[in-house]
Amino acid sequence: MKTIGVNLWSLMPMTFNFQKPDYELYKAVADMGSEYIDFIEDYMPCHPHPDLAEIGSVKARVKEYGLKIGQIWFYTDILGGAYLTSKQHMVNQLQEFLYIAREMDARFMCIPLILNSPGKSMEEGYSPYVDMLTQVLPLAEKLDIPITIEYARPGLPQMALKMAKEVRSKYLTLTPDFEAWRIATEDIPLVHVESQSSVSGPEPIELFYEALPYSRNIHAKLLAFDEHGEEPHFPIAGLMNAINESDDDHHLCIEYEGWIPDINPQLDCVTETRKCVDLLKRYLI
Repeated sequence: MKTIGVNLWSLMPMTFNFQKPDYELYKAVADMGSEYIDFIEDYMPCHPHPDLAEIGSVKARVKEYGLKIGQIWFYTDILGGAYLTSKQHMVNQLQEFLYIAREMDARFMCIPLILNSPGKSMEEGYSPYVDMLTQVLPLAEKLDIPITIEYARPGLPQMALKMAKEVRSKYLTLTPDFEAWRIATEDIPLVHVESQSSVSGPEPIELFYEALPYSRNIHAKLLAFDEHGEEPHFPIAGLMNAINESDDDHHLCIEYEGWIPDINPQLDCVTETRKCVDLLKRYLI
């Protein structure tokens, strides 16, 4: 089964620029014809700890619009957190995230693959990162909420695949982000905020194929469209062919990011996100 969800990240200008209440974002997602809505923690009543009454209210409103919740995304640097506090503190935090995801009836709890920590390389960060995750997997299995690891930068697909193959648990899955396969174009330079002077990527499409058996969740990052409604900044046809050819279930979480100041902040994020939904539906068999 292949499903499509709209990440609320895609509609953040409704909040930033127009101060729309959250339920208007839910309605916008429903009006696009998406079955799923995907949350980021900015829209979750979980700071510093979950408010069960508010979580219940959010969940009920989502259901009013006929939507189901795909991922709950927590942008947490567990290595950095362990450096500042302790590994056990971060294990406890991951467990709390899982309970929040379960309470929201989400399909996945998603966190980023950040392997750098102060003074250490990605290779050095790998083992403590995996150690913290494996301590949480029994709870993930008990709650039936897979932890899915998102990676969006060149160099990370290899590390993510290594992790999935070594841990070998259906509760530790991957979330490849289209960003790792972005193509250099004249309008949007192939650089990232943490490496603005360097150009790297895209990763080989073979690494996307190889990740699919471990990838229940996929971040469909999309930036801008041409006059034909196509997205020229990614090898969309190749990525979607890989997904269509896969025998596994995949959830495509749309992350429209063209609203940021250095791309197309003047465009309506709802209209552009709807283009994302239409694009993926055209490609899905």
